[in-house]
Amino acid sequence: MSVNALSGHGTKIDVQLTPGGVFSEIAELRDITPPGLSRNEFDATTQNEDIDSYVLGVLRRELVTIQMNFIPSNNTQDHLTGMQKLLINNTMTGWRFRFPDVPATVWVASGQVSGFKPEAPVDGLMSAEATVRFSGRMLIGALSVG
Repeated sequence: MSVNALSGHGTKIDVQLTPGGVFSEIAELRDITPPGLSRNEFDATTQNEDIDSYVLGVLRRELVTIQMNFIPSNNTQDHLTGMQKLLINNTMTGWRFRFPDVPATVWVASGQVSGFKPEAPVDGLMSAEATVRFSGRMLIGALSVG
């Protein structure tokens, strides 16, 4: 049994509804997929080598996916001030992830909402999934990345 494992419960995401403004906690968060980090691989093997060689490209981030209970009138989700408005206006703004460890690790990056998909089943919970594409430098704790 690990004594170091952490539950993901309590992870929060904040967004600047106005670029450069205050951060607002996104309402009714469910499952969150922070951006995976990777580098593309390029085969650099030459004719005079007897084993493969590789070069890794630039650091890349996957799309962020955010699942939430859909509250159409909530200011962090709606079409007037929230994520839907950020999508409609193609707004680049700040995003902050707060993880439930102590001391809390924080990731901050700029990004744009690239998708917002609400669901309203006949018998079930209203939900939505937002996708965010980060662009440019980011902070992981106090470390500037990029």
